[in-house]
Amino acid sequence: MLTPWVYPTTKKTDKYRQSLVIFQKTNSQWVSSETQVYALLDTNGVLETPFFQLLTASKKDKDYALHASMLPIKTKNDLIILPTEAGIDTYVYWDKDTYTLFEPEEMP
Repeated sequence: MLTPWVYPTTKKTDKYRQSLVIFQKTNSQWVSSETQVYALLDTNGVLETPFFQLLTASKKDKDYALHASMLPIKTKNDLIILPTEAGIDTYVYWDKDTYTLFEPEEMP
């Protein structure tokens, strides 16, 4: 279980709000002994904003390169895109070890 939305101002709590669960598979079967499950837990309500819509970018998509260029590392994995009310997309990506949250700095 990961808690990517923990910020310096986050109050410690054992209560989780709407969160993400990712099923990562390595073969064509939906569930197998090789399927890994990752729970990305949210205590802040980040995923409960009005008009929230979870998006993905597959490496086959035409706009994938644009999204991937925003990340601090190079990756060829699919991306989870979390649009924000401020219009600055947040990304969840696989960094070869775990799922990582990337929140670009707001531009003035």
